[in-house]
Amino acid sequence: MKTLRRLVKENAFVARYLFAMYKHRQNLIGIPEIEDTLNSIFPGARIVGDKLPDYVFSLDELTEPAQLACLIIYRDCRDVTRSSLERFRTAERNSEYWRENLSTAEKIAKRWVRAIELMERYSEKLHVIRYENFVRNTGQELEALAKWLEVDPAGFPKEMIRDTSVGKYKGGLSNEEIGTVMKIAGPAMARLGYI
Repeated sequence: MKTLRRLVKENAFVARYLFAMYKHRQNLIGIPEIEDTLNSIFPGARIVGDKLPDYVFSLDELTEPAQLACLIIYRDCRDVTRSSLERFRTAERNSEYWRENLSTAEKIAKRWVRAIELMERYSEKLHVIRYENFVRNTGQELEALAKWLEVDPAGFPKEMIRDTSVGKYKGGLSNEEIGTVMKIAGPAMARLGYI
């Protein structure tokens, strides 16, 4: 019973989001449908955030509306690869989407490079945060984010931010997987100061 309660609590937002999104099931989901859904869940909210890494592949569309502010938080490709493979291998995410896109170090690194290239292309229209800086210099990064969003930084829950996932690739990837990541993502990682 405790596990069920935990699952319900951890997934309450997802359930509410999917329930609200259901009314748009006949249409292709785009910005208006997402905005309508978030407005129905958070009526009166001035700012609503949505964490979905795949949004980076829709920056053409997402950077056009003037009222839509896009924030990108990027991480070391090696840690992204470790995290994705761990989830895939534990069957948490063992779906067709994950098999096609995130089941090998090669697929993950190629996807990460595409995401970084899009982030770089649209950088003038984005607020970009390096994850490692965010968790190590939380106060400074939250101040900059609050200024960009025009909100009070005191409203951010700093206690939820931890640096425990930085560098975990060292214990979670094989030498072969690290080599694959470096071969594919090395130039982009160098541009971003990771190597």
